[in-house]
Amino acid sequence: MRRAERGLTLLEVLVAILVLSFAVGATLRLIGQETANSVALRTNMLARIAAENVMVDVMLAARQGQILEEGSTQIGERTFLWAVERTRLLEGVDEVTVVIRDPETDQDRSLASLSTLEIGRRAP
Repeated sequence: MRRAERGLTLLEVLVAILVLSFAVGATLRLIGQETANSVALRTNMLARIAAENVMVDVMLAARQGQILEEGSTQIGERTFLWAVERTRLLEGVDEVTVVIRDPETDQDRSLASLSTLEIGRRAP
């Protein structure tokens, strides 16, 4: 019999299965990494939205003579911790920074921060 009529040998079939299994494994690993990246990007996006919302609250409270220092806020289904850091730059000029942290993970690492200048507020 000629080779074309015999079909594939067992070794050829095993090599083909091995190559396919590597390709499927690599594809599944890639899908898993993309899913993890998607979750991280969503968390960071929500943290930035939280920082913007908290900064608005901080600035509005300052106009009413109140000082907000820390708290929590919920964006979507996520809850974030926030803290306000104030740095006196010049007389009557403060840098106000809102720092957002995730209560479920490392609270020493910030997910997002947003800074602005506050002008005209007197030192406490």
